[in-house]
Amino acid sequence: MRKKTVGSIMVVAMLFAIALSFVGGTYARYVGDFTGNATAQIAKWAVKVNEQEEQALNLAFKVEKNANVVENKIAPSITANAEISVDFEGTETAVELIVEKGEEFATTLETLGLDEDQISFSIAQKEDNKEAVKVEAAGDGTEGKPFVLLLPDNAKFTKENGTLVLEVKLTWNNLDNDAKNTKDTTVGKTKTELVLPVTLKAQQHIA
Repeated sequence: MRKKTVGSIMVVAMLFAIALSFVGGTYARYVGDFTGNATAQIAKWAVKVNEQEEQALNLAFKVEKNANVVENKIAPSITANAEISVDFEGTETAVELIVEKGEEFATTLETLGLDEDQISFSIAQKEDNKEAVKVEAAGDGTEGKPFVLLLPDNAKFTKENGTLVLEVKLTWNNLDNDAKNTKDTTVGKTKTELVLPVTLKAQQHIA
């Protein structure tokens, strides 16, 4: 066989081998393509206030009895109480609660003819509710220190451990001050009820 022919055969063989390597690298393997969905379960949020999911927060205050004031009437030195029942049953996240004076609290008092220091506002968990519902000790219901309810044993809240009962107190302070006494008297002469704005916010607790 002539050298030229042998050389041609070798070139063809080399080109064939190179072509096979490309074809093998591109097509000679098992291939499987799979498509689907990424799924994550969403934690449930089921907070209700006074048995309602969404509503205006209207608190019915009960005035503490006092032999010197007509029943269910508020006056200087008298305290009125209201309860808020917050139901977390079924909720699957820790919860924060903030209960504070509404934005117009001071303005409303001024419109009534009173100064802000003449009405005291406080919020606390009801005593007989503390055993069933555990609230972080540091919380006092304010924006900076909300009531914090952690998940019980990392499980969702139930009917037994998921109802927080709060007590809101309004006290008309009896201040030993002539100017305050004059304002108290004017309100007693001209007004028939004390209506003040209060806000409650429930939100997920994120440590």
